[in-house]
Amino acid sequence: MTDENSSPGGDFSYTLSNDETWLTITGYNGPGGLVIIPSEIEGYPVKIIGKEVFKDNDLITSVIISSGIKIIGAASFYKCHNLAAVLIPSSILGIGDQAFFGCDSLSIVKMMHGVETISRQSFSQCNNLTRIVIPESVKEISSAAFRGWENLTEVRLSDTIEYLSSETFSQCTNLHTINIPKNIKSISTRCFKNCIELYNLEIPEEIKAISFYQPYDSDAIFEGCKKLPIATRKRLKALGYNKPL
Repeated sequence: MTDENSSPGGDFSYTLSNDETWLTITGYNGPGGLVIIPSEIEGYPVKIIGKEVFKDNDLITSVIISSGIKIIGAASFYKCHNLAAVLIPSSILGIGDQAFFGCDSLSIVKMMHGVETISRQSFSQCNNLTRIVIPESVKEISSAAFRGWENLTEVRLSDTIEYLSSETFSQCTNLHTINIPKNIKSISTRCFKNCIELYNLEIPEEIKAISFYQPYDSDAIFEGCKKLPIATRKRLKALGYNKPL
């Protein structure tokens, strides 16, 4: 992606880092539509899309983040109701808390290999998405990251993931297919709560035990998952699951 293809630098406000070598984008005042966030402004590389830059902006419809940017800040695209597509390049390392929360028109998320952290509620309530592939580079998915995707049907998780946090996929009421990463160590409270259509839970043979953190009855990881086959239920119990299925 070249700066010639990017949205004009004048569409953004930005601050210079303390060492005066790179920029954080802090605001947007452009016309909306397709927004190409530049990798460079005034000769300085852009490294961070700051907190709440596009929050509640109903003018933007698609976003291309240029290669070189490292961080998508907290709530940066919070409730952008008309945002339909986003390209996240391989240079992005972290997606902040609630970064795309409530983007209910979002139907295409292209997440390239390179992303390591998907933070708390970062894609929660993106009800128009039906499928997402998590790249192998992802190491951590924080709590409720994908909670409440009403139309999500299929998820492919990377085998590099070792922990699934609380409520990660809770209330994804049409989710029917997901895999457990082969390197999983722990799954936490209410992770799949009320995934009422879940029936294809792929559990690799390499997995011999999982730490299921669900100290109270209300914390049951698979509460409401009534369509899980008997064979899957037996496999979960053999791995240490101790709540009703």
